[in-house]
Amino acid sequence: KRMLPFFILMLPYLALFLLLIDNAGTIIQAVVTRNIGSLVSLIGFALGFVVIAIIVGLITLYLNTLVVENSKRYWQGSKEKGTQNASMHRLLSEERKAIKGTYFNAFIATVAVTVISFIAGMIPIIGGILGIIVGLIFFTYLPACVLNKTNGLKESYDIFMNNKLETFVFWIVFGVISIVFVLIAFIPAFIALFVAAGGSLVTALTTGAGFSAVFTAIKSNLLIVVIGGIISAFLLAFVTIFDTSARTMYYLQVSKKKH
Repeated sequence: KRMLPFFILMLPYLALFLLLIDNAGTIIQAVVTRNIGSLVSLIGFALGFVVIAIIVGLITLYLNTLVVENSKRYWQGSKEKGTQNASMHRLLSEERKAIKGTYFNAFIATVAVTVISFIAGMIPIIGGILGIIVGLIFFTYLPACVLNKTNGLKESYDIFMNNKLETFVFWIVFGVISIVFVLIAFIPAFIALFVAAGGSLVTALTTGAGFSAVFTAIKSNLLIVVIGGIISAFLLAFVTIFDTSARTMYYLQVSKKKH
């Protein structure tokens, strides 16, 4: 029940990916021949992807605010009453009243973190290290925005400054688990692509040529790719909820220590 809305939001990306495969031959030919008309169409496709990504991102952020509240009830309920409790069966839609008025703060904070992370990552040589530091500092900004309903960025900063080692260790473990989950989620899609490509992929990899035949083979077996993509989209929906829920759990633990 919690995964369904996130799964639905993954489907536009799957549709765009399938559309890209369906037009892969035309795109490759346009790039090779530098066909202006086709390149303009390709730019239009890219802009369409950006628009869809923004819309899906805004909706996903709202759903994540619901997940934060839902996770709070789950983690608090599982500690106080055991795992078999009513909070485990709450729908995300039931949390709308509790998170009312928090979306704007979450949106502004998300934009700020995105911009800061981008700027930090662009700095030569030390960009990667700064990106990690920014990620640690704002690790709990979303649950802070939703549950505390104040300045989530400042509270996330304070939590990191008061729990540097604990935050770093949790971030490492959380990152490893997340990477494993993401890799597992993409396995069905990769298997589907490999099966759809068939022998043409092996030929292309061994000879270094004939990649257009790979796209042709995949295009002719698109149903297999669709099935694999749907399974991967479902698993990625779980990864999204895991990410927000784990951050919320950590925020609740360190906030309790603070008080």
